[in-house]
Amino acid sequence: MRLGVIEDHTRVWWDVRPNPVFGTLEIRIADQPTSLERTALVAETIVSLVASAPTAETPRGDYLQNRWAAAQRGLDAELIHPDGDRLVSARDLAAELLGADPPEPEALRQLEVGAGRAAAEIVDRTVG
Repeated sequence: MRLGVIEDHTRVWWDVRPNPVFGTLEIRIADQPTSLERTALVAETIVSLVASAPTAETPRGDYLQNRWAAAQRGLDAELIHPDGDRLVSARDLAAELLGADPPEPEALRQLEVGAGRAAAEIVDRTVG
């Protein structure tokens, strides 16, 4: 900013970025969950993970690999464990970090109810 390369901190696009104005971390996620309960779960998960984050630095390559694998396979992805010594499923790692089994993704629920009813059900749960 001092050199005029960017206007302000909001022009930096990271998955997580500090906000110097509010003294907070901004977390970017792909989509808004379709229910208030899932939105609360996302917020609680982020707070929990930040509060218990290890102080050791993780290699950037591990982060990029895990991010790519999770985008491709969701909870079925094989991720590099934060210890860096083994692969673990995203589902198992989420359970380890959260202390509980992660909820199944909304996409699986859509498959359960069928493509024709999925959108109507989501609208009902969101509006109602």
